[in-house]
Amino acid sequence: MKSFFKRRATSKAKRNRVTEADMDQLYKEAPSFSEWLPWIDYDSDSQTFTLEDGISAAVMFELVGVSTEARTAEFLEDVQRHIQTCINHVIPAHDDPFVLQCYVYDEDSLSSLADDIAAYTPQYEGEGYNAHQAMTEDVVHHMQQHCQHLTQPGGLFDDTAVAGRRWQGRVRRVRLCLYRRINNTNVHTLDPVTEINQVAERLALQLKAAGI
Repeated sequence: MKSFFKRRATSKAKRNRVTEADMDQLYKEAPSFSEWLPWIDYDSDSQTFTLEDGISAAVMFELVGVSTEARTAEFLEDVQRHIQTCINHVIPAHDDPFVLQCYVYDEDSLSSLADDIAAYTPQYEGEGYNAHQAMTEDVVHHMQQHCQHLTQPGGLFDDTAVAGRRWQGRVRRVRLCLYRRINNTNVHTLDPVTEINQVAERLALQLKAAGI
């Protein structure tokens, strides 16, 4: 009888034993969307991304657009010409071309506006600030609540006069990605990071001159 229970315990222990294959399975990397990303590193000093070939570089911008509210068609056409001229003259033409990609989407959050309001008041701290600090904090608090109210799911009200849909507070985000894939068979006078930063700096200056 004793030997019977001993065999049962030994058999159960063998079934629960962790094998090397089990350990290897635990450390196996699961599929990830990051495997599809075209970059492998970001350098904070140069503010550039290294692409998956380990050589090519990319930079990214976030743009603040020109106000188009109640603007004339001539004004909009002038802005369009400035942007087109900027792209044509700033970005060099090479066999390994520079690529400029634009991404536009609406962000259903005004948290950045609320944060800007909260960060705005401390710069005016000084004589008399403490006397109004309570009021300032109350205003900031109400503005934060207001921003949350504007962006509530489903919108704030039905805009039947203009848009014909639910009105909701949003922020239009415009981001640019500039990169150039380097062909190792060609001779390059500049390293990719220096080159992409030079082009990016000229692009930023020209866009700023156009009011962007």
